[in-house]
Amino acid sequence: MSYIRKIKKRQTIKDLKFKNVFQYYYYIQSKKLKIQTKSFQLFIRKEWSESSDCKKTLYTLLFFKECKIDYHLLNYNEFGKLVGWNTPINSAYILFRSNFKEYYFSDNYNNRIGNKPKKYTIKINSLADLNHASTSIKYIKKLPPSLSRNEHYLNSTTAYFTQYKKMCQECQSIWKNQVSEEQKRILWKRVKELKLGFSNKVEKEIKNLDELDTLL
Repeated sequence: MSYIRKIKKRQTIKDLKFKNVFQYYYYIQSKKLKIQTKSFQLFIRKEWSESSDCKKTLYTLLFFKECKIDYHLLNYNEFGKLVGWNTPINSAYILFRSNFKEYYFSDNYNNRIGNKPKKYTIKINSLADLNHASTSIKYIKKLPPSLSRNEHYLNSTTAYFTQYKKMCQECQSIWKNQVSEEQKRILWKRVKELKLGFSNKVEKEIKNLDELDTLL
């Protein structure tokens, strides 16, 4: 199965009335109840997240009809974004960086401000280590004594982006000097698995939409 759908004709999805299915659902609910507040939006967001798959499929079909979009002409990423799904990571390095970023800005981050870590040890033995992308890659390092959270808390956007830039530099250095070719191969295999899982999910939803469309 090809990851990118082969389509005869490209369909523009810019300038849509609704950015995704949830926005369409929220519009319907707010119009019906004549309420447009932040708290109401949060309530509808929670309601939507807890809705059944059948209900979401119904509103997905109504969304495509309202926006006059032929979902058969969309590639997987376009379809996923409109439905509101997270699209899969497309490179081994990005998968590695997403894990590293979570570690870098975790609670341990308070122990490392202004203190260069003495050593990183990366442990990736097999695909089993990557069952949960957000927690699978282990970074083991020797840390200096804990520092006060209040002393080093980043409360400005400028400071955050400065640290983000440093995080990217550290990540690139570790990727280049400490991640072996075998570890990169394992990461890339995981990326391909995530892509395949996503494409299967899209194909299943398209099938559900087609079946539902025949009933309406």
